[in-house]
Amino acid sequence: MQLEKRKVKSYFKNLSEKLPDTRDNRGKRHNLAYVMTGVLIAILHGRKKISSIQRFLKNRQTDISKWTKYKPKKAVSDSQLRRIIRGVDWQTYNSVNQIYFGKEITEITEDEWVAIDGKELKGSIAVNAKDGKKAKRGEAVINAVKQNDSRVLAQTYYRGDKESEKIYVRELLVQSNLASKSVTMDALHCDPATTGIVNKSGGRYLVQVKENQDKLMEILKLAEKCLPCEYKDSQADKGHGRIELRKNYIYAIKGLTFADRWKDSDISSLVVTRRKVIAIKTGIESEEVSYRISNQKVTKKDKQTMKSLANAVRGHWAVEADNYVRDVTFGEDGIKSSYGNSTRIWAAIRTVGINLIRKLKPKNIQARVELWTDCPDRFFFSLKKWAFFSLT
Repeated sequence: MQLEKRKVKSYFKNLSEKLPDTRDNRGKRHNLAYVMTGVLIAILHGRKKISSIQRFLKNRQTDISKWTKYKPKKAVSDSQLRRIIRGVDWQTYNSVNQIYFGKEITEITEDEWVAIDGKELKGSIAVNAKDGKKAKRGEAVINAVKQNDSRVLAQTYYRGDKESEKIYVRELLVQSNLASKSVTMDALHCDPATTGIVNKSGGRYLVQVKENQDKLMEILKLAEKCLPCEYKDSQADKGHGRIELRKNYIYAIKGLTFADRWKDSDISSLVVTRRKVIAIKTGIESEEVSYRISNQKVTKKDKQTMKSLANAVRGHWAVEADNYVRDVTFGEDGIKSSYGNSTRIWAAIRTVGINLIRKLKPKNIQARVELWTDCPDRFFFSLKKWAFFSLT
């Protein structure tokens, strides 16, 4: 516990030392680390819009000073806050966070899975001044989310209208060392360049296949018909006004012949998931079937490994649950900014906040945020528990 406290206590010291402040000396009225800390605290108190965050920094300056042990001369204004955030180096900010959270990546066990997926930051999508129409794409964040507790282990960003998510996922896999772990990805990343990186790095992948991979899909459907099923299980969930029933079937396909481009991927197993959703009120049913491939070798004797594969299918939705928290609880898409760097920094700060809350393992994140808003003393108690906000 003491080791954890010392580690956490050094976080903002590292932030102060390593986060470059590019402002002119005449414009450095506000300590950068203090502003970033205050913004994070405001977000943890449920403030969503920039103007609301600024008012929090002004109205709660006494509390923030007590929590951070730093006393500013003057509260930051709305225009100053926007300008400060716009100039923050998001890559360095994320790298400092990576130092803090990076140990969690090295501690991932062989059986734990990480879900990787991209999310559009809708507040960054520009509107054409002439015709008033929105652009199709804007800034996007890629999150690597630990399936068992939904904490974000690593993230990066790209410009949706100019850059490819595939390339940035590959970079994230290599730079964060997640390529040597167990990762799940959606059909966009069913690409031998991506799966090959994971396989050659000693990691495991589980990636969805869709009809656009027609040759591969043809082989998988034939395998489902002709090969014996090595493992099958059933899962059921009830919530959000519906009942969801899933059946997973796992096949060993190591000996099948695939196109040469899949050589480095070492495709070894197929997971077929048949899913039925029943709306409780209306009784309307819908069904779908999905196919996923993995380099995980399976045998009938190794039930535990195949159970892990089946659970990873369900666990991939952890990244979708994280997106819901970002959008609904923290209003990520409500931050409007035409500056790409600002959008990325706002997303990065929210990631730190969400990870901090998840460390406390609350049953309901929204309820915890409301508790802090209504009872400031309870938030101060959490600060002590984290031993987090110290600039000294």
